[in-house]
Amino acid sequence: MSFMRRHYRTNTTKWVARQLGRTVYSVRYKASSMRIRKANPSVWKNNQPTHRPTQHRRQPNWRTRWARSTRRTFRASASRRQRRNRR
Repeated sequence: MSFMRRHYRTNTTKWVARQLGRTVYSVRYKASSMRIRKANPSVWKNNQPTHRPTQHRRQPNWRTRWARSTRRTFRASASRRQRRNRR
């Protein structure tokens, strides 16, 4: 129990489970019952690659978005909807 209190917060659950000879699930369950939490969420991200390039998308300007939404009038869009339904 003292080992769990000392190491669970800073090390991975997998590492703690190996040291104790238990499964990851049993270690997580025991930590939960002892009310021990991880120190920070980055500890959980060990199974991800170290470098993951982010995709940069250009955000549209709010003015163009606003102009695009007001371009069509309600009447035009309603008549277009009716034409589709008649087919």
